[in-house]
Amino acid sequence: MFILGDLEVFFLMYFILITDGHPVMAAGSPCGHIGLWDLEDKKLINQMRNAHSTAIAGLTFLHREPLLVTNGADNALRVL
Repeated sequence: MFILGDLEVFFLMYFILITDGHPVMAAGSPCGHIGLWDLEDKKLINQMRNAHSTAIAGLTFLHREPLLVTNGADNALRVL
């Protein structure tokens, strides 16, 4: 477990180099929140609270696209 902003995070899913060349890592929480980290600057760059109503079950970036697809234990898919 680690702290993502002020959220507790229990797992990490994926990272990718997005179009401007900055490596970004997405992290999901059991509360349904998602955080995005800039790996070069080692900073949290965005938080999406309540992206799902239950735990994040998976997330992945689309290849060569600045889109993040997530799914939760609530059986919902989101494209962010």
